Amino acid sequence: MGILERGPIAEIDLSAIAHNLKTVKKITGTSTVIAVVKADGYGHGAVEAAQRLIKEGASYLAVAYTSEAIALRRAGIKAQIIVLFDKNNIEDYLKYSLIPVVHDVKTAQRFSKEAKARKHNVNLHIKVDTGMGRLGFNMEDIEKEMSAICKMNFISVKGLMSHFSDADLYDRSYALMQVERFNKARNILGKKGIKPLLCHIANSAAVMTLSESYFDA
Repeated sequence: MGILERGPIAEIDLSAIAHNLKTVKKITGTSTVIAVVKADGYGHGAVEAAQRLIKEGASYLAVAYTSEAIALRRAGIKAQIIVLFDKNNIEDYLKYSLIPVVHDVKTAQRFSKEAKARKHNVNLHIKVDTGMGRLGFNMEDIEKEMSAICKMNFISVKGLMSHFSDADLYDRSYALMQVERFNKARNILGKKGIKPLLCHIANSAAVMTLSESYFDA
């Protein structure tokens, strides 16, 4: 018997990914889906998965870092890309037309300064910490901090997001509390004259079990 020279191979069925996207749209009743393709598309191949998802109607892509977004751009992907975590390499956001997620006032100030220097407006999303306890504006401070952001030049708040900590649990009480806080944050932004076009909190588990989390995407 000959020696098997190749290692394990994962075969990805892109039609299954397309089916999943259609199912999400059917469940949520929305045509706006943000397809998260970080970590090489969770091992499915970021470029290939992104290309198929955009072809099938995903409105946005999301990644963790600018390096992932740049790789998609270099592969010819022109869709809007949200970068969830990376606050470094601010010039890359402008160069590659990327959408940053901002977690604090200091980072917003850095984007405003760079955008002003380049005379190039930056559209960004605000992340509020509704209970995950990891990243995002603190609920107690959000009104004051949104007032500060409203005064910054060359930045526009186009999105509001948060992240569930346990939307997959049978007990939905904590997840529902997070939805309530998210609504509160959205209302605070509205009072400041900020009306994000895209409010989003639902992850995969919430899509399946928590219709209260269906907002704009």
